[in-house]
Parts: sequence; C-alpha cells; structure tokens
Amino acid sequence: MKNNTSAKLDSLLFITIVLSVILFILLPFLSVFSEALFIEGQLDFSGFRKFFLEDSFLLKNSLQVGILTTVFSTIAAVLIAVYAVFFGNRKRIENILLITMISPPFVTSLSYIELFGRRGFITHDLLGLTLNTYGMWGIILMQSIGFISINTLLAINAISKINNEIIYSSRDLGAHSDRIILDIILPMIKNTIVVIAMLTFIRSLADFSTPTIIGGNFSTMATEAYLSMISSGDIHYAAVLNTILFIPSLIAFSFYRKHIYAERNEGKVSGNIIKLERKGFFAVITKGISLFFLLWILLNYGAILFSAFTKRYMGTPYFTFQNFIDSSPYITGTFLRSIFYSLIAGSLAAIIGLLIGYYLIIRKKKFMYWIDLIATIPYIIPALSSESDIS
Repeated sequence: MKNNTSAKLDSLLFITIVLSVILFILLPFLSVFSEALFIEGQLDFSGFRKFFLEDSFLLKNSLQVGILTTVFSTIAAVLIAVYAVFFGNRKRIENILLITMISPPFVTSLSYIELFGRRGFITHDLLGLTLNTYGMWGIILMQSIGFISINTLLAINAISKINNEIIYSSRDLGAHSDRIILDIILPMIKNTIVVIAMLTFIRSLADFSTPTIIGGNFSTMATEAYLSMISSGDIHYAAVLNTILFIPSLIAFSFYRKHIYAERNEGKVSGNIIKLERKGFFAVITKGISLFFLLWILLNYGAILFSAFTKRYMGTPYFTFQNFIDSSPYITGTFLRSIFYSLIAGSLAAIIGLLIGYYLIIRKKKFMYWIDLIATIPYIIPALSSESDIS
C-alpha cells in the first residue's frame, strides 16, 4: 500500500514539474515567437522587413558589445582567479566578490555616472574634465566589471579542482610560475573558460538596463526591444527584435551546454592549492588586474554611500539625512516585499531545479533532457521572459 502511494505521489510530482515548465516557460516563449510572426492571425513578416531595412545596425551593436565584453570580462576573471588561488588571499577576494553580486546593474551604472559622468566626482570635480563617458565603451566597461564577480567565482572553483600533485610535480621539475599557469592551469580549465565566455556573451546580449542608462545615443537590440514594448507599446516589433536576438544567444547557449557537461566531469574540489612564487609576468599582471577591480569596487560602493548621504546645492555636495527621510515611505514596504518575494522565488526555484536534476540525472526519466533545456530558456535571453509575462 505504501509503495503504491509513494509511486502515485512520485508520478504526480513528476507530472507537476513537467507541466509547470511547459505552462510557465515554454508556452509564454512560444507566444512571443507567435507575436513576432503573426498579426491578427495572419502570417506577417513586416516587422522583420522593417528590422533588416532600418534597424539592422542594432544587431551589429549588440554583437560588438557582447563580443568585447566577453573578451574583457573573461580574461579579467581568469586572471583574478589565478591571483586569488595562487598568489593572494583567496577567502578575502571571494567575500568581496560575493558582496558585489547583490548590486543591480542600474545601481552600478548610476555610480559610474556619479564618478565619471560629465559632472562626475572624479572626472569633473577632481580632474576638472568634462568628458563624454557614455556610449559603446561605457557599456562595455560597466558590463565587463559587472560580470566579473560571478565569472571569477566560477574560475576559482574550476582551478580548485586541479590535483595538487600535478603542481608539485611541475615545481619539482623546475617549472616557473608562468609556465605552470600557461602549460598546466589554463589548459586544464579550458572548458570553464568557454562556459564563462558563453554566459557573459548571453548576459551581455540580454542586458537592457546598462545600455539604457550608459548608452546615450548608442542602442542595442535588448534596449530597443524594451523601449518598443514599454514606451511605444509595439509588442509585435519588440517580439521581432527578441526573436532575432534569440538566434545568437541560442548558438552561444549550445556551446555552453556542451562545455558545462565536460566541466562537471573534470573532478572535485581538492581543497587548498599550493601557492606559487610571486615572480614572473602572471604574478604582476594578475595582481594589477585584481587591485584595479578591488579599487573599482571601493569607488563604486563609496559613490553609492556618498550619494545616499549627500545633496548638492549650486554644485557643492553637503551632508544630509533628507534622502532617507524622503524615501522612508517607500523603503519599508518595498524592502519587505523584495525580501519576501525573493525568498519565495529562490525557494521555489531551488526546489524545482533540484527535482529536475533528480529526475534527469538519478532517475533518468524520459524527456527530462528536453524539460531541463526548456527550463533554462529564460536564462538564454531574459528580455524575452519579461516580455512574455506582459503580453
């Protein structure tokens, strides 16, 4: 009797997970694609024609920003990870990285404006310069720095899987720190490097908040899709843009899935890794990149705190608590709702993800590979998920 009850509950749970993924993820995404292809029930390619005739530069802009952000953020993350594991204080760096992951992109963008805008504290107040720090390079800089935290943590985890005996052996044979990193460390984490690069590329394509704030007159497809839906109310064209943007994201995601499975099979975390001599090119360059990133974090959060406790009068800042007084009616309710909704969303997502992994890897249920793939679609291009909710 107990076995029959358990089997029924198991089947019910499995069906619930499958139907939930299909109902709340697959169908909304299919509705977005349908919105892009049909107008009032008729097949219509006018939106695609408009894009390729008038707005094809948006795809070039998005790919350009995505590729450059991927290159800079991936290289920086790997170098910081190497420094944290082999040369620096790993725990301290990891704690700083974890703290930076809680900041929304628009907060760091506003901090960037506060520091380096036309009237920025550093560019204007300290250096007396009036610079145009917006546009494509501003977006690339903010995205690269914004993605470094999670990328570095992934790289640190991958390096931690390397067997210490390999490093000991190379040192006994007289290998220099640079040769150990170039010939052993980097080749052994190549799958993780690809995973980091693909995740960065996908997140860059899907990011609309940073280009909206920092981009100025430089637009990307995610930004234009968001504005088409929110400002113009043109859901059809927004769906067209997201459908086109979905193609390069899907290609990148296919590489991600291929290498993430290889990365998972590379081994288990081996504990503390032996430190290398602080000599050579990598010891210098990794320290320089890490110090720059840590300095940027201090400036970033310092600017946020400075803005929170100051107001400007005739261009001169002065200390005040008025900002908190003015916002107190909104902070209490919003803060509590944010915590409450985050706990619910995080708990449900963790449970559903655990169950999908259980049925896929342990139970090896049929079709769970496709359910797992569908469940990861919102991460491929988040702009689509928010649009599908509205439509």
